[in-house]
Amino acid sequence: MPTTSPNDEPIHSPTKSVGLTVCSHTGVSVRPALPSGAASIANVHIRSWQWAYAGLMPASYLDNLAPSLERRTQRWLDRLSAPASNNPTVTLVPELDNEVVAFASLDPPRDKIFTTAEMELTSLYLHLHAAGQGIGRALMDVIKNEIRHLGMHHATLWVLDTNERARRFYEREGWRVTKDVKVETVGTMDLREANTKGTENLSTEEARCEAGAAPASRRISS
Repeated sequence: MPTTSPNDEPIHSPTKSVGLTVCSHTGVSVRPALPSGAASIANVHIRSWQWAYAGLMPASYLDNLAPSLERRTQRWLDRLSAPASNNPTVTLVPELDNEVVAFASLDPPRDKIFTTAEMELTSLYLHLHAAGQGIGRALMDVIKNEIRHLGMHHATLWVLDTNERARRFYEREGWRVTKDVKVETVGTMDLREANTKGTENLSTEEARCEAGAAPASRRISS
């Protein structure tokens, strides 16, 4: 998972997304996030950190994320309500039984070492009970579609270097670790992060998800 803290999600104006997307190989439907889902996204953000980083970050820090739900909800509401502009940013959500259980965000790169010709995957988080159901893979596939939609061929992300689960996931999806590293301060912690690049052939890679109506078994609410 990228290590964007639940406290510092970038706020950019949204761009036009490819819209509702169905991933036939997983049966998961993914759509652009709405302001009405801000509280659900904030909750997933917090809960995902608490299970995904257990043993990698102090339990006292992870336990103290929950009381900040209201503040984090407001940050997500600000992000999702921002007027559209030429500054591309996308937040995507799948739903399971009409519940938001995961999300992913693309933003312009935060670090000057990257060019404006690529995007940064700043978030990809799942609730624990959504893990192992193909939802992360579906999100990744739609992220690749979004990158194509924006006319770009690759993307970048930062992943906690001790997060072996996340690193294996990205490697399976075609992302490769680069030589770039950085130290991110979160609270009182200094976290070492490894940079990972998305596939260079996004423009030619076969799309596994297509725009269209969600299948009845996973139909999302409007």
